[in-house]
Amino acid sequence: MSASALKGKLLEFFVRRIFFNCGFTEVKADGIYMFENQGLFFINGKGAAHDADVLMDPPVQIPFAYPFRLLFECKSYESKVRISVARNALGLREDINAFEIVTLETIAKRKNNRRAEYAIENRRRHFYQVGVAALHSFTPSAVEFAANNKIPLFSLEWLLPQSVLSKIDSIDDALVQTLGTMSYSRIKKYFGDRRKDARDHHAEALSGIGSNQLLREIISEFDETLRSIYIGIIETGDLIFLKFNSESSRRDPFLDSERFSFRAAIHWRLQNPELWSFQIFTNDYNDRNGSAFYDFFLPKSISVKWRKSEYDKMQALNLKGEFFSRIFIFNKERSTDFPFYLINLDEEWLNSSRDILNIEESES
Repeated sequence: MSASALKGKLLEFFVRRIFFNCGFTEVKADGIYMFENQGLFFINGKGAAHDADVLMDPPVQIPFAYPFRLLFECKSYESKVRISVARNALGLREDINAFEIVTLETIAKRKNNRRAEYAIENRRRHFYQVGVAALHSFTPSAVEFAANNKIPLFSLEWLLPQSVLSKIDSIDDALVQTLGTMSYSRIKKYFGDRRKDARDHHAEALSGIGSNQLLREIISEFDETLRSIYIGIIETGDLIFLKFNSESSRRDPFLDSERFSFRAAIHWRLQNPELWSFQIFTNDYNDRNGSAFYDFFLPKSISVKWRKSEYDKMQALNLKGEFFSRIFIFNKERSTDFPFYLINLDEEWLNSSRDILNIEESES
């Protein structure tokens, strides 16, 4: 029994739940390319079989390409994740995507140019995108390496309040000892269960969590956070987490409206320049009074550009036009036929804002 192993499974559990909330689905083992062994899920690569922490199918695929799957390596370190982890993720991606079954029989078939069968294994192929998920943040070198090699990074710091992260960090071997061997094993097995309906199969583990105040609070606060946010994808591929601002409007249009497409403006605040807000126009988008606000923090790569400009107003408008002109928001499975809300940045508003700012600068 160890605290680090429990925290690792807890991180996997959280990441899996986040993607389930976005409409992703679990990948089934086929017994050959992917298999389960002693509670772990393995995927074969060119050089070895690899333990896949979180492996998911997305709600939609891109045409004219192999269907892709998302694999996240989960690192529950209390310190920042270093570049070596990003390098390992790149190696893992190359290894599993290069894997192919080649036998003497298939090689022999290549000699016959008039063969009736292809000399390849008849199977459905995928492209596996490999990312890294962490409890905390990443070192600058890890961020740079990941960006240059198109490795997605995800930190729970971007989603959970610091109070929850502190509670996760406080899980130690002394707490694990209080759980007892049997309860520890059941809870760890529950956190590692890859099924969406895992909760229905682990009544004793849930009872053990409910009996431990720290674990109970962590799970409860995570569930509350997940219920209150929407997850979106911007044009860089970065995830953003939108929280409905109930002070701006009593009505959440993502829940109350039958629409799946919206127009929006984006605003920021002087007191917290990296906390931005979508203003969703719920009526005709020329009617600025009928709107609701969703707050979000800028992704790391964009916030760095914003900060380097010393929070220049024109640079803010440029960033909005470049990175936020179209945003896909997962609709929490409200509709399986159309898994996204589509938010288009209102070009009329953006151009008008530029004109006003140019006038202000020319008069100053």
